[in-house]
Amino acid sequence: MDFITWCGLFKIGHPIIDEQHQKLIKIANKFHADMQSREKELLIPDTLNNLIKYVEFHFDEEIKIFQKKGYPEVEITRHSEIHENIVKDIFKLNERFSEGKYDSIHEVERFLTDWIVLHILQEDMKFKYHLKNR
Repeated sequence: MDFITWCGLFKIGHPIIDEQHQKLIKIANKFHADMQSREKELLIPDTLNNLIKYVEFHFDEEIKIFQKKGYPEVEITRHSEIHENIVKDIFKLNERFSEGKYDSIHEVERFLTDWIVLHILQEDMKFKYHLKNR
């Protein structure tokens, strides 16, 4: 059973963004499943490295789509700042792990859940409403 289940609640209404959000949910689900079967010394760096690579790509794509669709510049700037903070948080988690703070495995799980679910439902949904009103 998936840790986070993709459903219509997460749909922004833009096929590229929705597909990329599904990929982020898959990363979170894989992490959760692997928590039971892998050594956390390998799991956390693998997950965080995969997340950084994909998040950088996704965030760049998302901003390009926002710009193309005429999303207000002030909202794009605000959203970009949120993205920058998320990337910083991922690096902080990785740093905590590399310092031997193994409780970070639960921090990673909580971060993945909170960030993916809350960011999509609170921040990215604003773009959904922008798309509907165009």
